Formats: sequence, C-alpha cells, structure tokens
Amino acid sequence: MRHQRLRELWRLGRFGLVGLSATLVHAGVYAALAALTLSSALAANFIGYACAVLVSLVGHSHWTFAGHGQQSTGAALTARFMVTSLSSLGLNTLLVWLVVHQAQLHPLWAVPGMILIVPLLTYLLMKHWVFQVQH
Repeated sequence: MRHQRLRELWRLGRFGLVGLSATLVHAGVYAALAALTLSSALAANFIGYACAVLVSLVGHSHWTFAGHGQQSTGAALTARFMVTSLSSLGLNTLLVWLVVHQAQLHPLWAVPGMILIVPLLTYLLMKHWVFQVQH
C-alpha cells in the first residue's frame, strides 16, 4: 500500500514537471513571437499553446504515464489527449469568466483554481481516461 502511494506521488510529481515545462514553452513561444511582432498576440498565444500541447503529449506519454499499462496508443490516445487538453483550456476559460464576469472579483482570484482545481481534474482525466493506468 505504501509503495503504491509513493508511486502515485512520483507520477503526480512528473505530471507537475511536464505541466510546468509545457507552460514555460507556451509562455516562451508567446513572448518571443509577441516581442518580435511576428504575429498578433492572439495568434502568438495559439501557436504557443500548440507547442505546449506537443510538449505535454510527449512528456506525459513517454514519462509521466510511461510503463503504466495504458490500453490505447497512437491516434486513439492522441484524440483523447486533445479532448482533455481542450477541456482543460475550456475549464480555465470558464473559471476566469465566472470569477471576473459573474462574481465580479479581481482576475487574480481565478489563479488558485487555475493552479489547483484544473490541473487536478486534468490529471485524473489523463490517468483514468487518456492513459488508462492499470494497477
């Protein structure tokens, strides 16, 4: 039982590191494109997000959840991953909209949900649906 908890904690740590790496790639690509005025801010954000999704897909499939008995691979896994990624983006957007436009709070009040709730739900979707970890 203790070994299982440690393994899950290690997997969660890897998930966090891959997520942090993807976030840094997103921000870096966005900042570079915006600073060089190679594209509009919205286009730069989309390109940065697309790069981050690739980092996330590769990192999670080859490190976070590697060797944990996922049942699907290839196109099916990628499709599930993309649905989860877009759902995460949508949940973040909904959270910001609720905090800022509905509750009329300062935008920073959305940050706790963005860094706690959304990643946790994303992790659970990846573990139980995208990569279907087998114990």
